[in-house]
Amino acid sequence: MLKQIMEVTPEAVEKLFALYRESMDGMAGQFAAPEEMRAAYAGFLAGFIQAPGRLVLVEEEAGKWVSGLRAVEQPKGVWFLEAVETMPEERRKGYGKALLLDTLAELDRRGGTEVSCTIGRHNDPSIALHTGCGFAASGEPPVNCWGELEEGTVLYRRKL
Repeated sequence: MLKQIMEVTPEAVEKLFALYRESMDGMAGQFAAPEEMRAAYAGFLAGFIQAPGRLVLVEEEAGKWVSGLRAVEQPKGVWFLEAVETMPEERRKGYGKALLLDTLAELDRRGGTEVSCTIGRHNDPSIALHTGCGFAASGEPPVNCWGELEEGTVLYRRKL
């Protein structure tokens, strides 16, 4: 079931840390201690969800957040998905597809017209997931919602 994260609580931070464990492990060296990293992430998350046109969505199964993403609307009706991830032990069970399809339905409900994301050129599982949900390579430079060129990725797009 799709759930929007509306509040930064210690429980939300812990559940998102578990969901994004692989990404967080890769960034751990940038912080002096795990507590510092959690505090920085909680601050980022609070600012993110308070900004207009930004969503943190998770797919929840039996109280566990198994898959999640962030969505940024820029401009109105045009959404960009980032940080699309499924917990390693929950992959290949349909949670990523449920997350994407539920998210697309939610963005359509909100008046969205188009959704984009960048995917690593060699990330075959993510490419298969997104194309299976109607995304196609755009042929455009892979620029994210922050205006940054993401080398080594491809920009995918889908109309709603």
